[in-house]
Amino acid sequence: MISITYIWLIIALVCFVLELLTPTFSFLSVTFGALFAWLFSLFTDNLVIQLIVFLVAFAIFFIKLRPLIYKHSPKAKFNSDSLVGKVEFAATPITVESGTIRMNGTVWQARCIDEECTIEKGSKVVINKIDGNKLVVTKVVE
Repeated sequence: MISITYIWLIIALVCFVLELLTPTFSFLSVTFGALFAWLFSLFTDNLVIQLIVFLVAFAIFFIKLRPLIYKHSPKAKFNSDSLVGKVEFAATPITVESGTIRMNGTVWQARCIDEECTIEKGSKVVINKIDGNKLVVTKVVE
């Protein structure tokens, strides 16, 4: 039968690899918890103590380390966020209520940022923000 000491190391290794594959910083806390439990397993065979050490170390790292890492990591842009600032062409006339833009073969719903705005089909527009599932645009003045 495999020793609990090796099991803690296997858990730590698997969680570390999972953290590398999915950078959510959740598995990193489990990794640290398992490493501390492994360290204590070298001194005691009591599984209850090892589990308590694991849970306490996991909780401390999850509560303290994860927010610290998120605070200092660059904010990732999601696909839709990366559209802001792009210049495209109106596929249909765009008003404050409706319109469309074609980007990379995909049709996006769009609307004007101003109430009195009307953008003709084929006009250049810049994407100012995203409101729900619609792109909010203004006409590019050339």
